[in-house]
Amino acid sequence: RIPRDVAIAHITELGALTPLPTIHSPFIPTDPALSAASPTSPLPTSPPPDLDTPDELAIRSLLLGITHRTAGAYGPALAFLVDAHARHTQVKVSTWVGGVALFELAVLALKQAQARTEGVPGVDAAQSDVGKEELGEVESREVWLAAMKEAEGRLEKALALATQQVDLSSRLDSRIAMLKDEMAMKREMLAMIV
Repeated sequence: RIPRDVAIAHITELGALTPLPTIHSPFIPTDPALSAASPTSPLPTSPPPDLDTPDELAIRSLLLGITHRTAGAYGPALAFLVDAHARHTQVKVSTWVGGVALFELAVLALKQAQARTEGVPGVDAAQSDVGKEELGEVESREVWLAAMKEAEGRLEKALALATQQVDLSSRLDSRIAMLKDEMAMKREMLAMIV
């Protein structure tokens, strides 16, 4: 629900925390100090990293995925969300990260379909890495159906991770139910297109 400029500000802050993210983003500058160092000169002693637990790294990836999606950078959003989900087996406290990452991946699949068929809401076409395509009604319907199938698969996996022992499981369950309702309404609308 945040505007694009606020999302980019969050990306800049989160992307500056060490260790630096290894996923390429147009909003996260590469560290000039590392690229300027010659391979033969030793790197200066650096302070301890800002993020030093699997939980912190997983949450940063999750937040970077969400904020990149908001900014219209769907490629990096996908990479960060996949990274957040991949780290869920290592987290100790933030057991909700895996399920939320899968939920956000489902949302991303639907946002990508929306971008291809309608454009990215609130983001100028030149600022997004997914643009509106000139699709007919039937092609547009197929894009949506494929995205919903992908989203449903991810939502089922998210539900499987959201057990009673997982923090925020009831909140995640509610969000999944609401998204499924929205997808059902979209499916009804698409059924009218022949």
